[in-house]
Amino acid sequence: MTRFLKKLEQLKTQNSSLQEENSKLLSLLKNQERNHLNSAKRNQSCSELLKQFDNFKDTIRTSTLSPEDINQFNVALKQISKEFSSLQWFLDQQMKDKSRTVERLKTFDEYEKEWKGDTQNTKYILASVNNLKSIYEGIHIIKGDNFCGLRATLFSLFINCSTLPNIKPVLPSLTEFPWIKLLKPTPSEDWMKELVQFLIDTIEKLRPLKEKKQRLEKSLEFFSPEADSQLMNSLKLLMVIRSIERFKQMKDQKAPEYVSLLFGRDEMENPEKLMMNSIRKFGDTLGIEQVELFLLSDALGLQITVHNLNIKDDIPSFYSNGVDHNINVPIVTVDGRHYNVLSMNNLY
Repeated sequence: MTRFLKKLEQLKTQNSSLQEENSKLLSLLKNQERNHLNSAKRNQSCSELLKQFDNFKDTIRTSTLSPEDINQFNVALKQISKEFSSLQWFLDQQMKDKSRTVERLKTFDEYEKEWKGDTQNTKYILASVNNLKSIYEGIHIIKGDNFCGLRATLFSLFINCSTLPNIKPVLPSLTEFPWIKLLKPTPSEDWMKELVQFLIDTIEKLRPLKEKKQRLEKSLEFFSPEADSQLMNSLKLLMVIRSIERFKQMKDQKAPEYVSLLFGRDEMENPEKLMMNSIRKFGDTLGIEQVELFLLSDALGLQITVHNLNIKDDIPSFYSNGVDHNINVPIVTVDGRHYNVLSMNNLY
């Protein structure tokens, strides 16, 4: 960028408006150089630069310069336009990163640097991370918005598992269970079918991808804010549907063991109360409870493996419906509330 600054400084004109625009642009470019190591300041100056750059070009087009002067400015601006293209890309990336619900892979070495001090908790966490290095390549940090347990499970499924589940729930009757309508996220009358189909379609787009890199890039696309919201609502609906099925089985003593714990809590004695007092509030005021991880795993037909880094020797917890599954989804926590995703070296 320095050579472009020198070129602009060499250009002289008697046109006062162009002098003013040229001066502003030079000032911003110099400020950009000073801030190149500070991403926050750089992001702000990028916006100012792009705006000023457009103003400068407009002023040249409407000025009364000689053809020779105009040509000089156009040559200089053509040279620095390449730099502005990279700045625009940087801004676009910044906006994408802000809207991400899942971050790109953070290596264990990077993750370890976040845990400083000599407390017992820090020692446990660092020891647990060291033990995970032989199996996993790093961690994807999940947005902490009370959807993290659902999102971590789904994202881990997408990026780690070569075998993906076949989702085929039987949609409940709204006449028999009218309270389910309170889960409705859209005005559409077919909202339940649409939510389930959205999840099925997402899984089917991933199913042919057998290389880890391909699967990861495609999965990240599915966790843009709009698609992420639909996926989370799909999971909530699946959990409600499965809770209705298991509640019926519980009366006949044919339900998995976790079901009695699920409905044995205060204000959670049946599927309606479970939805109203818990599932419906996921992503808003509540996150998923540990016993509800059983329901989530059951609804998806897989096993969730939770590594708690804050426990000595990191003995993982397994959540499933009691049936052996060939789909195992690894996630990680340090407090039992917020969940991130462990990334395996390859699809398994």
